[in-house]
Amino acid sequence: MWFLPAIPSAHVTTIKECRMNTDKRRWIPSIITAFIVLGCGTAVGAGGIIRAIDVSVAWQSHGSATDRFVPKARRDTGDEYLLVVIGASTCNWSSSDQFVRMFREARDSVQAYAQRRDIGFATMAIVQDAVLDDGIDYVRDLGRFDEVAIGRGWRNAALMKYIYGRFPGEAATPQMLVLKREVVGGTGNWGIDGEQVLVRKTGLLQIEQWVRMGSQVPSSSSGGLDGR
Repeated sequence: MWFLPAIPSAHVTTIKECRMNTDKRRWIPSIITAFIVLGCGTAVGAGGIIRAIDVSVAWQSHGSATDRFVPKARRDTGDEYLLVVIGASTCNWSSSDQFVRMFREARDSVQAYAQRRDIGFATMAIVQDAVLDDGIDYVRDLGRFDEVAIGRGWRNAALMKYIYGRFPGEAATPQMLVLKREVVGGTGNWGIDGEQVLVRKTGLLQIEQWVRMGSQVPSSSSGGLDGR
């Protein structure tokens, strides 16, 4: 009589957020993987018996629900730092777990720097998606923001300002910018004055190097670093 050998317990962990061309998302087939494990187990030779296989599936999700950041941009007049992230759900680098982690590290670092200087802090996501729902899902995966601009692809009004307009840059994703500016006005008449780009990092490599160095912020657009 033939007996099948014992099979150890298996734990299958998959990553939730990957992208496909069809619907801009792809799911790693964890269930199929589990069936493969079961199927391979029945092909082993003599010498044991089949033991029940414990297969658990866990989805890793960043998402705004796991983000402890609380958006609280200033509602009065005064200076503030603005951290801008430019990305797209169709960009694999922008959608990677690595980028989500780096964005949150940079955000927390710049926020702490602003607090030490008693300056306001705000975050803004500019999403180069033509489909609104896809852009909303992408932002939710990144985390929480004070302000979001989604839609119209590269003709997005915010991209017209921070890529093609007053603050020109390369039309590429992902990007992170840090700006310093003054919020002015009151009694229903608000504006921005003295806005300047202090940091612009384009591409995963530049962003990773900046984050690894502590997400430092220069004192001015000339590049001199403020004491941190």
